[in-house]
Amino acid sequence: ADYTFKTSNTNLESYNDKSYNDYCNASEKINTIRRRGDDKERYGVRHVEKSMKGNKVEIRLQKTKWTQLQYSWDYLRRLTPYNESVTHPSENEKINKLFIKALNHDENLLINSFCLHLILVSNNGKVILSKISKIKSNDYPSTWAATLGEQIEREDFLNEYNGELHSNFVTRWVKRALKEELGIDENSQTEKGISELDEYVDMSSLRVLSVDFEGDIYNVALTCILKLNIDAHRMKSLKEIKMDNNESTK
Repeated sequence: ADYTFKTSNTNLESYNDKSYNDYCNASEKINTIRRRGDDKERYGVRHVEKSMKGNKVEIRLQKTKWTQLQYSWDYLRRLTPYNESVTHPSENEKINKLFIKALNHDENLLINSFCLHLILVSNNGKVILSKISKIKSNDYPSTWAATLGEQIEREDFLNEYNGELHSNFVTRWVKRALKEELGIDENSQTEKGISELDEYVDMSSLRVLSVDFEGDIYNVALTCILKLNIDAHRMKSLKEIKMDNNESTK
């Protein structure tokens, strides 16, 4: 995929400096994020289209921040009745216009965060489910998901030493997701003396299925599928062990 980068604070219908600043000043959530130093750098999708050169997809990213994402999500909520999820966008004229822009590859997209949705299939043919955190108010908190989710980070696609883009950014992204969400680290060894990644995961099976627009939460995601070398029961036990170890080291 090819990338170009643009700032996220111009030419957005729902976004301008005054409205964003007013929102931040009135939001205790934003003030808390800033006090903790958690206003992290994020990257959202600016434009997606199929490239004319072979079987490729061109994805243009825009640099943004965590507080701007919060603003975007809350803006969308204000357009929905009773602060519910967007299930019937055609019933709301403003939301419908936003969605039409996204589906028509308009350059003026609402701020979003480029995400990975990773489907994990065990060696006995079971799809591994994950439970969404109860604090993720923008993404159906406390519900079960058939994918592992992870927002993209700069390290996934950009070489900090020479400024060049990684050609294997999907593989890097998936490996980081496995490490952060499941504790599977390619630099750690199992009792067999081999990498955890090699023992538990079949990286050669990694496939990109689609680039998706999640209309209900206005997000763009890369959906991939990956096979495991272990069964669902072993995966569950492994995750529980990793979580216990993390708790003991806090």
